[in-house]
Amino acid sequence: MQSNDSLRELNTKLLAEIAELRKKFAEIKGENGELKNENAKLRQIIENSRRDAENTEQKARIEELERNSANISAENTELKARVAKLEQDSKQPQNDSHFEEAVIIPESVAVKLSGANGAVPEVIMVPANSKSSEEKEMDKFLDEAVVME
Repeated sequence: MQSNDSLRELNTKLLAEIAELRKKFAEIKGENGELKNENAKLRQIIENSRRDAENTEQKARIEELERNSANISAENTELKARVAKLEQDSKQPQNDSHFEEAVIIPESVAVKLSGANGAVPEVIMVPANSKSSEEKEMDKFLDEAVVME
């Protein structure tokens, strides 16, 4: 067995070691608290960065939508002006006497008109309200029939 003195010496060493371990434990506990605080700050920074990125993306989207809205508004204004002009034009009386109608002449008639010399026939604009010779003959016949009655 060990003597009392050696046990006391061992006890003193163990008490000193316990004191040292308690000191280290307190230091580690303090460091742990600091690390927890730093960790919380870093998490907040990460969350803020994520929100900032999301806000930037949303702002860009809003700006794009505002540009599109402005373009659509300008387009709508232009279309409204065009519609108003078309409505105004449609309300104005049309003077049909100024319009002429092109008459398509069959090639066989065109050859007869131009003669055999191969000259290009002249295009003649005929007023839209003119009648063909057949229609004129029919009108003349009907007028004579009415007079005879």
